[in-house]
Amino acid sequence: MDEKRKVRGSFRIYLQWPIFLSVLMVLLTAAVGAVSLKAGIIVSFFTLIYIGIALWLYFSRRKGILTGLIAFSQAYDQSKSKFLEEMLVPYSRPYFVDEPGDGSHPWG
Repeated sequence: MDEKRKVRGSFRIYLQWPIFLSVLMVLLTAAVGAVSLKAGIIVSFFTLIYIGIALWLYFSRRKGILTGLIAFSQAYDQSKSKFLEEMLVPYSRPYFVDEPGDGSHPWG
């Protein structure tokens, strides 16, 4: 069961993008700290808060996001099945023509 619920591929990267942005925030903090020590300390405080929230969302909310995605996919599958059951079956009537222009087909 856990193997089926693992996050794979591009969805995993989608869930990790706040953590990737944390690296940019750390670089920003270093640049601001190089210009002004006081501003660097203030920015580092907010960077730590951002990294903490990003990690909390990734580790604690991942299960809820996966549960929501599974529920969505099941509802989509059920609605698609219902639509296919209600849809009329398309058919066509073949025209057999012996002679052109004898009126047995609509185009001639």
